[in-house]
Amino acid sequence: TLLLGRDGSVWAFGDNTYGQLGTGDTENYYGRVVQVLKGAGTGFSTNEKDGKYLTDIIQIAADGNQSMALRADGTVWTWGENTTGQLGMEAVSHSTVPVQVVKSVMDEDGTYLEQQNFYLNNIFQIAAGAGFALAAGLRTINGETEALAFAWGDDANGRLGIGDLLSADGKSSTYIPQVVLNEDGSDYLTGVRQVAAGADHSLAVVEDTLTLKDGSTVTDSAVMGWGSNINGQLGMNRKGEIRVDLPVKMLQGGTISGLDNVSTDQPPHARENLTLAAGDQFSIVVREEGSVWGTGLNDTAQGGNTHRDDTQLLAQVGNGNYYSLEIGGKPFNGNDAYEIRNASDVVEQGGKMPRSVTLEADEQLWINKNA
Repeated sequence: TLLLGRDGSVWAFGDNTYGQLGTGDTENYYGRVVQVLKGAGTGFSTNEKDGKYLTDIIQIAADGNQSMALRADGTVWTWGENTTGQLGMEAVSHSTVPVQVVKSVMDEDGTYLEQQNFYLNNIFQIAAGAGFALAAGLRTINGETEALAFAWGDDANGRLGIGDLLSADGKSSTYIPQVVLNEDGSDYLTGVRQVAAGADHSLAVVEDTLTLKDGSTVTDSAVMGWGSNINGQLGMNRKGEIRVDLPVKMLQGGTISGLDNVSTDQPPHARENLTLAAGDQFSIVVREEGSVWGTGLNDTAQGGNTHRDDTQLLAQVGNGNYYSLEIGGKPFNGNDAYEIRNASDVVEQGGKMPRSVTLEADEQLWINKNA
């Protein structure tokens, strides 16, 4: 577990088999919290207040046996397991202290580098996956500043989003950050606002230009996904794909957008997205108005679907503004809790309520099951 202090310091506790706590050793710290060391690399001034520990950190990320930190200067630091190059350093050994991630294959001016003797910079967000890592950062391409996604580490299931770039050369992983490609692999994925890394798939919120029926355009957002879709975690209205190595747009599912009736987007994709998260074979999307949606593996209701069935499209989590409840005269399954189901489900259980109830967004419905 990692903790981020208000002063930009990083603290850790738990298992430390691979040095993922950043303490310079592999001793487990189950009973106390320890501060992450500074480690090796550039970017630290010799006259800093405390030269021993990692400082000026604005975001942390962890998954499995690897840890990441984003510094205020836009540099990325990693420590822990490095079996597949997920730390972004050339050495294959693990690291018990933070190391700085090497430069991407793309330089700041959009040109490709042949030698990796610089460090990744201008990054504004990071994410740690199972054996791989993602970052979102700025680069200048043809005189225009673009927000791109970078990926490095294990490319199993296509989770790096770079097509067959590695597999064509007989490789399955890379320590050098690669630029994530667009849907057809002809260019880079641009307009990246956020990235998220799961166990075997990746997600990104990107800017997307939508054409309206009157011919005008509007800038909105889309959710892109790549990697494994074995349980429907990419929200493509299908599942079973082991490898999706280029980004695809997540479909709308049950979400409702104000753009639906005026746009030419067919089939409709997830719109008005605010933030997202990727888990172990499932995905969560939060929309601008605050509702939460999930798709993918749901065997323990991690996708928010009380039916415990996997979903292949976004389905709303919990009881939000876009839910309607249809409640019978007795509890489901003989217990004392009523089950919340999707608005599209018709539940034939007991007597129905004698009249419908309409709620405003700021109202609550209270039910007395003994009344």
